[in-house]
Amino acid sequence: MSKKVPISEASKILGVAQATLRRWEDEGKITPTRTANGHFRAEEVLFPMPYAVDNEYFQEKAKQAHENREAFRQSLGLEQGRPIILFAAKLIDKKRPHDLLSALL
Repeated sequence: MSKKVPISEASKILGVAQATLRRWEDEGKITPTRTANGHFRAEEVLFPMPYAVDNEYFQEKAKQAHENREAFRQSLGLEQGRPIILFAAKLIDKKRPHDLLSALL
């Protein structure tokens, strides 16, 4: 039988907020058990899983894109040589989008 851990420990193991675990439970994404007093308990078998990226795939696509870069930029109506910035995150303070803007300006 595996050890049951409280929500505080489960959130540290997974690197997410306790509110996230509660939301996941409400959405049916996880099914923790509850103590007699109704306290959250999760199986200790939970473990962090870092994001996985297929680097070879993206390196090949980047190479292909580089070869067609100027034609693609032209098809979008962008000036040749003009800097383009991609910010792939939510525009929230935690993601620090202002740092990017400050670095550019």
